[in-house]
Amino acid sequence: MEKSTNTLIKEWQEALQIEIHHLKKFGSTKYLLLNGRLLTKAETYTYYFETSSSIKTPIGSQIRIEWGNLKQNGRMLSSEGKSVIIELDKYIGDLIQDAFLFHDPWELLEQLISRLDEVKKSKKKRLRIKRLMTPTMTVKHPSIDFKSGVHELFLRSKYNSVSFVWGPPGTGKTYTLARVAANHYLKEKKVLILSHSNQAVDVLISEVSFFVKKKDRFQLGDILRYGSQSGERMLVHEGITTSQLLQKREPSLFDNKEELTEEKRLLKQDLARSFSKRDSDQLLQLEKRLLGFMRKSAKKK
Repeated sequence: MEKSTNTLIKEWQEALQIEIHHLKKFGSTKYLLLNGRLLTKAETYTYYFETSSSIKTPIGSQIRIEWGNLKQNGRMLSSEGKSVIIELDKYIGDLIQDAFLFHDPWELLEQLISRLDEVKKSKKKRLRIKRLMTPTMTVKHPSIDFKSGVHELFLRSKYNSVSFVWGPPGTGKTYTLARVAANHYLKEKKVLILSHSNQAVDVLISEVSFFVKKKDRFQLGDILRYGSQSGERMLVHEGITTSQLLQKREPSLFDNKEELTEEKRLLKQDLARSFSKRDSDQLLQLEKRLLGFMRKSAKKK
């Protein structure tokens, strides 16, 4: 018996809750914080900490601080090198010798549960799910002799709402997907490539870029690897990452951002060596200016 879309959504939400429960029990990432200092206090309290290792936690992420038997929730303001700046709702003292920072990786899962609640209320969105989850739907692509696997997938993805590509490792799935995406781009279509793995996105975007450049059809800004976690594979391309694109299109804005970033790095080093109220105030001002540049950058991209 075929399940209703609402039943499927309910089961997905239950599965997400199980995943969240598991992560809450076993999945929090724990970091050691050292030499904590109060920077500012107003409606919230801003603290600077040194770290035992580099922490790659997205800015604005919800975090939790634990020291002794005490716990306090907050959010990440800055996370670069071996230091962090965090914002807490409550005062925990002027100096904190050591503490632990926890970043809870289930925020996106909770947001996904909320999005699924929105889907329940929309008939249009529920119909999309039904089409996606119904493998017996009639195919719409033409029945012809395909020239290759790339040609077949291109036509399938052109005429059908959903197409699946399956195959064991090493059978050319990445190559095929990249060529299909590139051919859709050459037909002036918009293509969004997503994956749970940053490396997979890097490989696909790199393959798409090489193919389009080989055809001499590359246009600056048309192919973009968005995000801050791209790997070395992207460095061989020009204008593919958001940072590269900003440097090409708005060199003065890019240079200002780089200067501010370096200034902040040096200031953090000074702050780590000896506490200075003047340095901490200056650091927070730099953070605000950098945030402004990042917003400008986003508009330019």
